[in-house]
Amino acid sequence: MDVKKQLSADLNEIVKKITDDNVKIELTKPTIESHGDYSSNVSLILAKELEENPMEIAEKLAPSVQRLASSYEKTKR
Repeated sequence: MDVKKQLSADLNEIVKKITDDNVKIELTKPTIESHGDYSSNVSLILAKELEENPMEIAEKLAPSVQRLASSYEKTKR
């Protein structure tokens, strides 16, 4: 499985902790390279579905996403 598909699957697992809804996660390459390898609109999608502030959702997701990013960084070394 390529990295983008694996990352999408891992993010789906994180999202399942917040909602039972099936959310289509879109991963894109940021136009500004310093913003990372991938970006996602998952907080905006969840905000609409959950009727919550996207920033609050991002804050809920952040610890899990940071752990995930850390595990990907370790595999790159």
